Amino acid sequence: MQILAGDVGGTKTSLILSEHLGSNIRTIYKHTYPSQNYSDFYCILDEFFHQVAKFNALPKAACIAIAGPVQNGKVKVTNLPWIVSEQILKERFNIDVVKLINDFQAVGYGLTTLDNNELETLQAGKPENEGPKALIGAGTGLGIGIIISDLNDIRVLPSEGGRTDFAPRNDLDIELLQFLMHHKKRIACEEILSGKGLVKIYNFLKLKNTAKESAELHNRLKFNDPAAEISAYGLSGKDHLAEVTLHYFTQLYGAQAGNIALTILATGGVYIAGGIAPKIINKLKDGTFIDSFNDNPKMNKILKNIPVHVVLNTAVGLKGAQLVANTLSKN
Repeated sequence: MQILAGDVGGTKTSLILSEHLGSNIRTIYKHTYPSQNYSDFYCILDEFFHQVAKFNALPKAACIAIAGPVQNGKVKVTNLPWIVSEQILKERFNIDVVKLINDFQAVGYGLTTLDNNELETLQAGKPENEGPKALIGAGTGLGIGIIISDLNDIRVLPSEGGRTDFAPRNDLDIELLQFLMHHKKRIACEEILSGKGLVKIYNFLKLKNTAKESAELHNRLKFNDPAAEISAYGLSGKDHLAEVTLHYFTQLYGAQAGNIALTILATGGVYIAGGIAPKIINKLKDGTFIDSFNDNPKMNKILKNIPVHVVLNTAVGLKGAQLVANTLSKN
C-alpha cells in the first residue's frame, strides 16, 4: 500500500512516496524542490506525480507537514504566499485520506524514528520519563512544538511560539531590538532566530563597529546566501565580525530555548531541530548555547536538570509525516 509524505517549508519542500509492507516501509521515490520557485504547493505536487507516474503512484493516504498553523484542514504557509487545503488535495490528487499537520508536530513524531547517533547531546541533565519535551528549531523561521508522553503513547502539540515577542535580557539585546524596530514596530523571536535573523544581527554588529568585516566576506555576501556565508566564516574564524555574530546568535538561541523549557517545564528534554543547528553544531557544542540556556538565577538548578539534544537528521520532519501517513493508511 502506497503512502505520500511531505515537509513544506519556506526554503524547500520535500516529498516522499513509499510503500509499507507489514512493519517495513520501502521508499519508492523522494525529491526536494526549492519552494520559492513555485506559485503554490499544488504545482509541486503536479510535478511530483508526473515524475512518479512510471511507478503507478496511487497513494491511499498522505500526511503533509507545513510550516504554519493548521485550522479546519487548511493552512497558510508562514513564510510563503501559499494556502493548502486537505479537501483540495484529496479531490485533485485522488487520495483517500489527507492530513495536514504543523511542521514541528512532524518533527516530534519523527524523533521516535531516530537512532542515538542522529542526536548530539549538549546537556545530559536528569530526564523524567514522562516529562514534557520541548522542540525548537531555527531555519527559514523559528519552529516550536511540545511533546506530551505516557507509557502508551505520545502526543505532539503544534505551536506558533516563533511569532511571540523577542524579550531582551541585557543592554546589547535592547540595542538590537531598537535597531530592528527602525524597520518594524513589533519584533518576533523568529526575526532574530532564523537565517534572515543571523544576517540582521551581523548588520547590527557591523553598524556598532563591534568588529571589522573582512573584504573577502564583504564581497562574498553580495553573490551568495549571506546566512550561510556568515555561518561558515564565523565557524572557521576567518572573519572576526562573523565570529562575533555567530557567538551572539548562539547566545540568543540558548536563551530562547531556556525560555521555552521553563514555559512548559520540559523535564523530558529539549530538542534543537531546524536547518541551522546541524550546520553550526561545533559552535553549539562549545558551551555558549548551554551557558545561555541555564542563565536564569532563580531557575538555574531546574534548567541544569533538563536534557538538551541537537537533532542532526534534517529529514526528521519528513520521517514524522511518513509515520503519520502510515498510521492513516491503516485506519
